[in-house]
Amino acid sequence: MRVLALTVHEEETYLRQLLKAGAAGYVLKRTASEELIGAIRWVAAGGVYLDPNVAGKVVTGFLESTAPVAAILILASAASVRGVNVLVV
Repeated sequence: MRVLALTVHEEETYLRQLLKAGAAGYVLKRTASEELIGAIRWVAAGGVYLDPNVAGKVVTGFLESTAPVAAILILASAASVRGVNVLVV
């Protein structure tokens, strides 16, 4: 089962907890319906989706960690090329 979290929380704490728990995606409730549908389809197809409004926090957190290269490589192996582009934007 794949999990796509739909939440109002933009704080890095919530984001990290959900990703560590195995969530395959994180979407904010204020997201447009078309984007939400796209995120659902993306995750259902095996991808990883992060709302663009919180994706920068994930990248920043990995860059500040003690092993940033390893963390980014793990994300890259878990996501498609498009998913990685979304994470980096």
